[in-house]
Amino acid sequence: MNGGNVTINGDIDGDGQPDITLAGASGSPLTLFILSGGITLNGLALRNCALQCVLIQRPSAKFQLPPATGTTFSNITISNMTITDFTNAGIMLAPINGEPGLTSASPALATGNTWDHLLIVGNTISSTAPGQLVGISLGFGGGDTLQHTTIANNNIVVSTQGAIGISMAIGGGLGATNNQALDTLIANNVIDATDPARSAMRISAGLGSGSANLIDGLQIVSNQIHLGDQDGIEIVNADAASDDLQPPVFPIQYSEGNIARNIGILSNTITGTPVNAIWVQEACCGNRNNVLSNLSIQGNTLTGVAGVLLVGGADGGYFSRTTSGNALSNVLIQANTIQTTPPFPVGCNCWTLGGIQVTAGFSEPGNTVNGLSIANNELDGPLVGISLIAGLGGGEGPFSADNNVLSAPLIFCNQVEQAPTPSLEPYPATTKGINVTAGADGGSDNQVSQLYVADNLIAGVLSPASTPANLGAGSGNTLTISSTPTTPNFLRRQCRGREPDDRARHLDRDQGCQSGAASPLDVVLGSVNVFLTDNGISNSPYVAQVEALSPSFFVFDGTHVVGVHADGTDIGPVTLYPGLTTPAKPGETIVLFANGFGATSPPVVSGAVTQSGSLSPRPVIEIGGIQANVRFAGLNVTPGEFQFNVDVPPNVPDGDQPITATYNGVTTQVGALLAVQH
Repeated sequence: MNGGNVTINGDIDGDGQPDITLAGASGSPLTLFILSGGITLNGLALRNCALQCVLIQRPSAKFQLPPATGTTFSNITISNMTITDFTNAGIMLAPINGEPGLTSASPALATGNTWDHLLIVGNTISSTAPGQLVGISLGFGGGDTLQHTTIANNNIVVSTQGAIGISMAIGGGLGATNNQALDTLIANNVIDATDPARSAMRISAGLGSGSANLIDGLQIVSNQIHLGDQDGIEIVNADAASDDLQPPVFPIQYSEGNIARNIGILSNTITGTPVNAIWVQEACCGNRNNVLSNLSIQGNTLTGVAGVLLVGGADGGYFSRTTSGNALSNVLIQANTIQTTPPFPVGCNCWTLGGIQVTAGFSEPGNTVNGLSIANNELDGPLVGISLIAGLGGGEGPFSADNNVLSAPLIFCNQVEQAPTPSLEPYPATTKGINVTAGADGGSDNQVSQLYVADNLIAGVLSPASTPANLGAGSGNTLTISSTPTTPNFLRRQCRGREPDDRARHLDRDQGCQSGAASPLDVVLGSVNVFLTDNGISNSPYVAQVEALSPSFFVFDGTHVVGVHADGTDIGPVTLYPGLTTPAKPGETIVLFANGFGATSPPVVSGAVTQSGSLSPRPVIEIGGIQANVRFAGLNVTPGEFQFNVDVPPNVPDGDQPITATYNGVTTQVGALLAVQH
């Protein structure tokens, strides 16, 4: 299909189900190729496919067409399809796949195309063919851009060896540089990836020597995933080097300078026995200087051997150099419910396994985790609840876990239902439900600085963490503890509770004599009476006005909006919180927080402790009278709290600039300011 403005609709009766089946003949399997924008496939059943059932590519000599470079392909929709019997991928974006003369050892072609508004929704995808199947696969390496992508409401079943439900590989292979994925939503999909599949979802920026690639604005929301003994959601950047290609390429080329930022893993449910329900790894395999920042893992319900695993630099194994200089920054792990379950992998060091595990360097030196907050999580299981290690040895490679740093981690308001079960592992004598150490299993000269631990319940008792500086044969490890949080970040300061009311009015803040609450969804518009009850005593009613929309920014001091930089530090004049707040910079992507913007898609559930959903259309935000680009607008799991990922316009002048957000004709409060400084 080429030329655009083409719609093929197989749903003749409009019931959302295919009424037309296309099947490959014996010896002549089927593939539908999409070679332009403006293409819609809806309501078809595809069977007996070749490697792929639907393959999105650029025009090229493969199709006896001039090769497309620097071209924008807009508005491709694949919806309500039933796709079966493929041997590689159900739906694939692979712009140069199969072009004449290309092999895995060929440098990436510089194509520079843009794939804009790709919509993959409502499809049913399955195959039982042998091989490493992928339900939906998006990948490229020629300097292309993928933007405004939605993968939603699909039902995917893959259970063959090495299979993946949804894969997104941005910049893979030799010479794969300057590829981008911007503003991606993966929501409300159902994925069954039982043994021996590899994972339900795998996202990467830079692999197999791909460098200087970018993922910016990725939301993984409300997916239902069932797994066997593999990983659930993987964010695995800077993965592998050229000697891992088939065939290997020498001298080795590495994956460097890749960036992933503004990522939300929100309100997903993962069941079964996954090794890691959520696994985030910034780099491995000798790859260096890669960064992942502004990551939120919130409101998920997880089961598995381990719940959440974060690693800055991972064991390179047989690779020839260290994995160093990689960083995870501004990470929030909040309001997750995690159930860890045996059995455990043979020979596991269960002190390092558990509900939430964070390691700056695993058998690799010189990696960092900065600005980590772990709050309001509920963890249950026989393993350690929360484990933080700056440098962890014991891997397969020849390198030592030295000189890694965990900077300013915050652990507060978590509930660990039981202490670790001693019979499962000869734990160190100091092991508790929450454990933090600078060096373990031979790691040396690692550092945990300004650790803040407060208000955690372990087996029903308020308990501090176990915080030995060193476990094992390492030396020179240091750990310092702070009695106060290192930042007044709005997301990180309070333990949130809930009133004992069947409509679940959520307390958002309780500071001194001031309380805040989110109104129930079923409240009647107009004047209502508000009561505050404490220890059985209620105040006199306060009359409040309830409206469908009442948008406003949260503010620190009555005027300066609450927001954070990509590294998690707060935005504001340097005088607002001296040493802690700094102004936003023109051209920077910042995160702002607000409330009162009304209904989202998907809608929230009344009384839900965690909430997600996006606004469509996105609000119009102006800074200093200049319209800003809004990358994401939606709830950020905390009830009633909206998050906006916003690009500060490059031409905004310095100083306190007025900021407004307008949504459906209603505008936020007058007088709100954003501090800006070049």
